[in-house]
Amino acid sequence: MHGDNKPHISANRGDNYGVIAHWYDELYSFRDSVDLQFFLSCAGRPGMRILELGCGTGRISIPLARAGQHVTALDLSQAMLARLREKLAAEPGAVQEHMVTVQGSMAEFDLAERFDLILIPFRAFQHLLTTAEQRSCLACIRRHLAEDGRLVLDLFDPDITKIAGYVAAAGRFSQDLEKETADGGLLRRYSRIVADTRQQIHEVSMRFERLDARGRTIDNDQESFRMRWMTHNECVLLLELCGLEISHVQSGYDGSPLEDRQGELIYTCRRSDGQ
Repeated sequence: MHGDNKPHISANRGDNYGVIAHWYDELYSFRDSVDLQFFLSCAGRPGMRILELGCGTGRISIPLARAGQHVTALDLSQAMLARLREKLAAEPGAVQEHMVTVQGSMAEFDLAERFDLILIPFRAFQHLLTTAEQRSCLACIRRHLAEDGRLVLDLFDPDITKIAGYVAAAGRFSQDLEKETADGGLLRRYSRIVADTRQQIHEVSMRFERLDARGRTIDNDQESFRMRWMTHNECVLLLELCGLEISHVQSGYDGSPLEDRQGELIYTCRRSDGQ
């Protein structure tokens, strides 16, 4: 099963997230303790057909394949998928046989298969900036869900106070992540968010730097991307309009209820009857 699918996908709009792909695994490994176990638990039994949209470097997909799931991993970024395939090549043959990688847009894909579970972790859905793209994505998801299949969709819960802070910061960079490296150096991330409150879009710029054990900068790079945020009520309406019924909502990976406002909007959905 290992290899590339040849499905119908939308035209590639050029590579993106190449800089982030270079830094992602080393800098974002802390996410494994935050959400990885949650997404592994979503699968339940082994041998499920799972589609991950916005799979990135395989942080979720590869552990799912290790757990015996049949995983299709889709991402638009060539750089992200190249890193995933490099990591997958180092896995045992049994894991490789449980994965297929696909380059394409989550807004328009046709894999000629139905899945027991479709995952969109770590806010990847919010890289779709228009309602048309969002509805196209959800329509594709509905077509690809098995009759009793589930969608698990993870968004961030917009905090108006934080958004106001982005506006007040007037586009200044600030350090928001730091990690020690095995050789005694540091990895640092600096972020700048310019908030368009009318369009509900964040223009995000990230600057990465690596310091050696003596504090000298030995590598650095920067990349920008945009994300669209949505309120809970907006998400509910969008999902319902696209023929998806919400069976559960939580505000954290630990199952916290919506009213706890833990920073996440995590929806579990099924196909609506009669559509």
